[in-house]
Amino acid sequence: MAEAPVVFYSYSHRDEDLKDRLDAHLSALRREGRIQTWHDRKVLPGADWTTEINDAVLRADIVLILVSADFIASEYCWGVEFKKALERHDRRAATVVPIIVRSCDWRNTELGRLQALPRDGRAVTTWPNDDEAWTDVARGLRSVVDATHVGVPRPVPLPPALAPVEFAHINVRPDRKPRWREFEDTDCPFGGGCDWYFSFEELVYGSDLFLDVMLHNTSAGDVVLSGVGVEVEELVDILYVYGFPEPVKFEPPMDEYEVAMPDLNDLVEEDNIVGPPPTPVRVNRHVMTRLPDPIGLPAGAAYRYFLRLTNYQRNVPNHARLRLTADAGGGLAKSRLLHVFTK
Repeated sequence: MAEAPVVFYSYSHRDEDLKDRLDAHLSALRREGRIQTWHDRKVLPGADWTTEINDAVLRADIVLILVSADFIASEYCWGVEFKKALERHDRRAATVVPIIVRSCDWRNTELGRLQALPRDGRAVTTWPNDDEAWTDVARGLRSVVDATHVGVPRPVPLPPALAPVEFAHINVRPDRKPRWREFEDTDCPFGGGCDWYFSFEELVYGSDLFLDVMLHNTSAGDVVLSGVGVEVEELVDILYVYGFPEPVKFEPPMDEYEVAMPDLNDLVEEDNIVGPPPTPVRVNRHVMTRLPDPIGLPAGAAYRYFLRLTNYQRNVPNHARLRLTADAGGGLAKSRLLHVFTK
């Protein structure tokens, strides 16, 4: 049996009561097993909410935009969630449906080219009976689900667009402690194949990883760099016999970006000393920091930045394979494979 499509709610928190009414009116579709729904209130305590929301938008089959003046005014709702959803809609990887919840000037925006609900784009709050409005919305969405998943071939998502930039250089940052250094990738628990192998030179528990990165715009035109991040592909934890000194704190410098590493320790089991090394675990976890001011890269230009992966040694098992990422020119650039070993 095919898995029910994922329906993502994109809304301003000022419209949370309207989101709840929509959710109630979609309960029939949910009970029939026709849809599964997701919104930001399902982010668990302690989780990175930006990563969770970004992942949810990327895996959604149907994105419902609860349109109001507050939604359009929100930099995050409009500039991040809606833009990313619309990009997937244009690639036929998802379906975006505007739901006009409060009257606003939405027809003169990018929403105006999409078929909206309720019928005729009449805002829910202007109906004499709001249950009639929500019922009209629910019936319209039932038609969307039927067209997408019953008797009609579902659009095949295109692979993520490749960014017109490449990682020209990656190195450890030499002016920060604890010291990291590059090693030959020998005795690799992942079976080799890593392009870089970084290891601790000093044992400091809970430390950050500082990298010196150079991006190169290889395209013939200008591109905009809007985010930098890291994608963890594989993990393994091997038990070594030595102690850990006391934690050390560092003041963050001004000329670098920070990416907060999620806690990945529960994804692997710590090895014991006896027997062969454990099998690496595939994780494919991506985290990204959005640049507060996107940077324009002219054709052929290079951009150098420092990247600080906070709480790296505390939150990531002692062997990890990862790639650095950059959101540029509407695509995602990935570095070659790095093997990072923390003692």
